[in-house]
Amino acid sequence: MTLPNADPNTSPPSPRSGNVWKWIGIGCGGLVVLGVVGVVALGFFVQRATKISFDSGAADEVARDIIDYEIPEGSEGFMSMDMGIFRVAGVMSQNAPESTVLVVGELSAAAMQGNKAEVEEAMRRSIEQQQQTITVQGQSVEPRDICGQTVQMTIVEGQQTVEGQTAEALSYQLFLVHEGQGIFVALTTTGSDTQGRAEQVLQSIGCK
Repeated sequence: MTLPNADPNTSPPSPRSGNVWKWIGIGCGGLVVLGVVGVVALGFFVQRATKISFDSGAADEVARDIIDYEIPEGSEGFMSMDMGIFRVAGVMSQNAPESTVLVVGELSAAAMQGNKAEVEEAMRRSIEQQQQTITVQGQSVEPRDICGQTVQMTIVEGQQTVEGQTAEALSYQLFLVHEGQGIFVALTTTGSDTQGRAEQVLQSIGCK
């Protein structure tokens, strides 16, 4: 997959481009978050106030506490949320306009009891809604070995337009249960070599 030919006279992307990709990343994983939170809210009361942070260091810390991962281009956090029984964090690469965005979430073992099927259904619905943010050119489901188990990974391929520029986009979403806890991963790469960059991140993922 290739990007449209760039104009050699075009000036470098503005710093604001990174902020745009942060919101794209929130959109990619946010639909999953909303669906999962809706399921959890059916059976639980939040034990303490929800904590939402846009601090880069805090987001990176939460993400790495949920799973092991590496983004080859270098990464920075952009968002984290903690509801006690459910937490989520987003990190992204530092090389806009090409971007790698990883959103990870974790449901406590207590929240997972009796809710696994509902959470998986919320994931399916969110993937369908996510297609509204990508001009879809193809979608597939493939098995993937993650954390010592085989899970079904949904792959959406298409294009995204940001600040008037259209780029190739590849989105991966998966959900698994590890030691009683529910873990979801939403990974989106845009720009050149989307598949190669995504594969490097997927291969680095490990459960705690």
